[in-house]
Amino acid sequence: MPFLRFARAPATVERLLRAEQRDSDESIDLRIWRCPDCGFIQQEHSPLPPDYYRSYDKSAVHSPKMQAYQEGLAEELVRRFDLVGQGVLEAGCGDGYFASRLIRNGVAVTGVDPARPASAAARKRGVEVVEDYFNRTLPLPPEGFDAFVARQVVSHVENLNAFFEAVWTFLRPGGLGFLEAPDAAFALRGHRYYDFFADYVNYFTPHTLSQLLGRHGFEVMEATPRAGGEYTLLVFERPSTLPTVDEVENLATALRRIVEQELAAGRRLGCWGAGGRGISLLSLAELDSKSIDYVIDTAPEKQGLYLPGTRLPVVPPERLQEKPVDTIIITALMYEDEILDDLRYARDFGGRVVLLLPEPHVQEAVR
Repeated sequence: MPFLRFARAPATVERLLRAEQRDSDESIDLRIWRCPDCGFIQQEHSPLPPDYYRSYDKSAVHSPKMQAYQEGLAEELVRRFDLVGQGVLEAGCGDGYFASRLIRNGVAVTGVDPARPASAAARKRGVEVVEDYFNRTLPLPPEGFDAFVARQVVSHVENLNAFFEAVWTFLRPGGLGFLEAPDAAFALRGHRYYDFFADYVNYFTPHTLSQLLGRHGFEVMEATPRAGGEYTLLVFERPSTLPTVDEVENLATALRRIVEQELAAGRRLGCWGAGGRGISLLSLAELDSKSIDYVIDTAPEKQGLYLPGTRLPVVPPERLQEKPVDTIIITALMYEDEILDDLRYARDFGGRVVLLLPEPHVQEAVR
């Protein structure tokens, strides 16, 4: 949905004009949009030329305050996350000032930046630089880095999916990431609408940046305000392991095996929990009306309906007295204790239950 519009905005705020460019300078119609569902704020497309960042030469370290900020941040990250001797990949390293401070603290840094002037400045500071836009086809070792850094970069990136695919490609499993970006929520709280301009495609809050990382499989560890609240710093991790196809099938097989054993012993089965986890699990294990009589749920609005996928009927707890079952699979994990108490004391259920954690197993009697 439309969020902000500046009919005569500068075409860029990052590059000043030479004297001979003043008469040809043109404004743009800048439109900022906000997703009504997740709250993410962005431009639809970047108005900047495709190779704008090839000649990018902006540096903030002429300011002693910014120098002190970057030096302090580099020292903090190395100390807190034990990065000494680790290999760090920095996307958008710019003139290399921050990378050089990481190096000074005992870190091996490889920088990536598309700008020739900035890359040259970084090399003078002793930083190894790949001069290109950050992408997964760079000549770098897959899963070859212990940590990843991008400061003041993701606001400029139009293809965020490709950017985070590249992060995943080069960061080792268990590796850490550090993302710093301007905090749009901070700007809006201060009515700083002048913080929205053509050079930023994306405007992140801690929430929307965390959501983005989560959608790409990363686990956010913390989000903290920096530089007096101007920036957000997110620390995230690439998970060490992801479930394999075999592990998923093992879960389904374990539950099916229990159900088959109960049926072979002449026991009737029900399930308790018509929420998302129950629906997903029963479909995953391919359990339907041939093996499960019904699914109990206390929510009146669910009763009388059927689960998608398995089409099992959802019934109130009173059905236990009307049509008893011998074994109940509890899929409402959050309410397991409450359900067990209900079965013991309110339903006088003396049968067996199947619990899912730490793995599917039968508890002989509720009483």
